[in-house]
Amino acid sequence: MKKKKKKDNKWLDPVVEETRARGRVLTARFNNDPKKILDYLRKIEKKDPDKSKYVSEIKIVRKAS
Repeated sequence: MKKKKKKDNKWLDPVVEETRARGRVLTARFNNDPKKILDYLRKIEKKDPDKSKYVSEIKIVRKAS
């Protein structure tokens, strides 16, 4: 997979960009509320523990204002 150059001479990695895009979609789906996102991920973990085996280690320390 070839990296492309951005206009400001920084490299653009397609895998990183896809990961970021999926993250933006997920956070927008829950109005950027970390508790809602975490609850959703924990539901996935309960259904299929192998699919998301690290969710149980995530804790919300402080909600952003």
